[in-house]
This record gives sequence, C-alpha cells and structure tokens, in this order.
Amino acid sequence: MGRLKHFLKKRGLLLAAGLCVAAAGVAGVGAINGMIDSLSTPKQPQKTQEDETAWQMEEIAETPVAKPESGVAKPESSSQASSQASSRRQQGAAQSSPAAPESSAGGAQSAPAAPSPRFVRPVAGEVTANFSGDELLYNETMGDWRTHNGTDFAAAYGETVRSITSGTVKTVKESVLWGWTVEVEGSDGLVRYTGLSHKPAVKEGQAVTAGDAIGKLDELDAEIAQDPHLHVEYEKDGRLQDLMTLLAG
Repeated sequence: MGRLKHFLKKRGLLLAAGLCVAAAGVAGVGAINGMIDSLSTPKQPQKTQEDETAWQMEEIAETPVAKPESGVAKPESSSQASSQASSRRQQGAAQSSPAAPESSAGGAQSAPAAPSPRFVRPVAGEVTANFSGDELLYNETMGDWRTHNGTDFAAAYGETVRSITSGTVKTVKESVLWGWTVEVEGSDGLVRYTGLSHKPAVKEGQAVTAGDAIGKLDELDAEIAQDPHLHVEYEKDGRLQDLMTLLAG
C-alpha cells in the first residue's frame, strides 16, 4: 500500500511537470505568433493636430465654390484696395496742388534783367538855379547881369559827380573861371560838368555809362559868391538848352 502511494505521488509530480512544460510551450508559441503578426502587420501612424489641420485645409481647398450671380461685384483683395486708394490719393493731391509754371526750353524761367537807367542825376542835391535861356540874371560874383547857361545843383565840396548820360568823354580841361571841366558827348547831345577837382576820374576818349563817376566837386570861381554847387550845361545841335528837359525825358 505504501509503494502504491509512492508510485502515484511520483506519477503526479511527473504529470504536473509535463503540464507546466506544455503550458510554457503553448505560451511561447503564442508569443512567437504575436511577434510575427506584429512584424508582418504595418503600424498605423498616429495623427497629430497639425495633420488634422492640414487635412481640414485640403478639404476646404477641394470644396467647389459656387459661381457668383451676375451683377454682384466681387470683393476686392487687400492689395487691390490699397493700390486703388493710393491712386485716388495721388489724383486728389494733383488736383489740389497749384500748377507749376512752365519753364522755357532752356530751363527755369528767369526774371528779365532791369534795363539800365537812361539818365541819372549828377548829385543828390536839389536844383538851386535854373537855365535862363535869353533872360538876364544878376551874377553876384561878377557883379553884372548875364544869362545863366546851365543848371545848378546843391552839393558839398568833395562830393562825387556822376555822368548824367552814356557817351564818350570828349574834353577834359581846366579854366580860370570854371575850374576843371569834363564834357561827355552822347546820342542826346553834349553835357558839360564844371568846377571839378584837379584830378577828374575820367580821361578823353573814355566811354562812360549813365551813373559812372567822372570826378569830385571843387570850388567854382565864376560863381564863388553862391553856396557850394555843381554847374552843368547841356548843348544839343550846337545850342545851349535846358538840362531839365533832358532829365525829364
């Protein structure tokens, strides 16, 4: 009886061990099959948020757009709208800005040069004695009655005397009564300046323009009894005439 129990016990252990080995074999085969299946079956990639967004955009792009009805204006793009707005602003600025003066073919227009004066007063002082023509006037220096053949202008000794007209210096000479005398002949006649200093600023044959300095004022012995002044005579066609008619012209 004891030997039987011992045999059964030994057979039970062997059976249990066999069952364990069989279970392990089955489990190994299952694991191997699972590995083979996982290797042979392609793994599906997981979709990310970016993939989902890209897919939605593709769906939107592929969605057909209904054709707008006739007579309905298409909305302008932002670039077209900004371009048209800029064009309208430029047109408005051009209309509001004053038109620039047209320039000549040679460039910008320049103001015409002012013409040179034809006649200039010889000194700044006022007239103190007029041309008398045939009328006799009392000369205080000479103590007699005689004609006054020129026009006297108040001036100070040393004051610059200027040419009344443009022309050529005809004579530069000295006289006992009239001092240094300069004659300038031009298209309007001959003008004689008397009582100048001993060093006139011009010489015979020199061209002068109206306003040029011809000398400085000095004493005039023929009219020394009067206040300092410039005595100027005017001849035209060989005859003495009133200087003021020349200055008035």
